[in-house]
Amino acid sequence: MNEIQKSNFILIREAICNSISCSPVRYGAIKVVTPFLDWLGESVSIYITEDGNVTDGERTLNQIKALRAYDEFVEWPDRVDYFADYNINPIGNSLDIQYLDSPEDILRYIQGVSRLPMLFEANPKSDKEDRFPTIVRNATMEYLMNEYPNRPSVDAFQWANKLCRPYLIPTKTGIKIHSDMHPVNKNKNVQIIGMANATKSAKDAHVASKLYNSLYWKKTNRMATTIVVVSDISIYSEDSQSAMQEEANPLIQIKDGKIAQKMLAIEVAEA
Repeated sequence: MNEIQKSNFILIREAICNSISCSPVRYGAIKVVTPFLDWLGESVSIYITEDGNVTDGERTLNQIKALRAYDEFVEWPDRVDYFADYNINPIGNSLDIQYLDSPEDILRYIQGVSRLPMLFEANPKSDKEDRFPTIVRNATMEYLMNEYPNRPSVDAFQWANKLCRPYLIPTKTGIKIHSDMHPVNKNKNVQIIGMANATKSAKDAHVASKLYNSLYWKKTNRMATTIVVVSDISIYSEDSQSAMQEEANPLIQIKDGKIAQKMLAIEVAEA
């Protein structure tokens, strides 16, 4: 090994080692942030419980459920072999480490849980009304990539794509809150409300189910705010309108065109 090779090797080793951190979480466990990235481009975190068990904290299967691919995962013929190859021990919804005897065991496990969601395609919802969130995300991505003044000069697509993806927000109680987009500010969640052509009762139920996320989250995070996105609020009943106006900060109506696109882009891209 010459001096240049040695110097670069040291840089690579330090970059990997210095990217690992830990912090205390609930129930006496610690969270370990690794330098590996998951399918969303975020650092993979694992947890060490008080009794020394290493687990993903149910994160991996929750991601697969968010893709609406859990049925495919359950029926996947290679599931058992995959778990064996990557040192994974499934316990309920958690994917724990099977053996902790060597560095290779640990690396196999981390790679296994980080890669698993990428093996499954996201399944679109069957209800045609659910196309509205996709329309909103695509329009917001277009604005972020082409018109947002603070967009990055490189990798603008990856940056905008991450902001517009659905996101599961962890809470102190362990329940994950679904956000229809992924704002930079972790205290924000986005609820895109569709069902514009459904019956009144169906629309009311849809609004109630979407706003439940924000109501629950506020109980555990006093900084939480909800961005409500609708096509046109006047389409909904008075009760639903009142509920949306009360919870929204802000309420964005897509009927406002470019103004709405700009508002939503700012909300997701700025802290």
